[in-house]
Amino acid sequence: MPSAERIADVLVAARGHAVPLKFTAGLHHPVRGMDHTGQVPMHGFLNVYGAALLGHAHGLTAAELLPVLLETDPTAFRLDASVLAWRDRMVPGDRLAGLRERLVGGFGSCSFNEPVTDLRSLALLS
Repeated sequence: MPSAERIADVLVAARGHAVPLKFTAGLHHPVRGMDHTGQVPMHGFLNVYGAALLGHAHGLTAAELLPVLLETDPTAFRLDASVLAWRDRMVPGDRLAGLRERLVGGFGSCSFNEPVTDLRSLALLS
């Protein structure tokens, strides 16, 4: 599992070289937390995907992306048709589609049900 610092560095480097990203495997839950054993931190897809989109939209440094990647409070994120936000940083909905299409593609999870169930429990998906 890569560290949050490593992910932040990769996000900034990819942006700097205009390399599109796709995140695969291991992103089962929306927000960072511990695995079922309570021993291994697991990255959340809102954390990683949100950091990538916010980084692109605002030119954030790796140090500025790190708190997004380390966030464990699901209420710190907001996602709907009008915005992707983490705390006071946001990307308007009209910019999201373009960023997703050109720079930050999808993410993979070994399970379809876990991400959907978690998003519904956070009222981010109906």
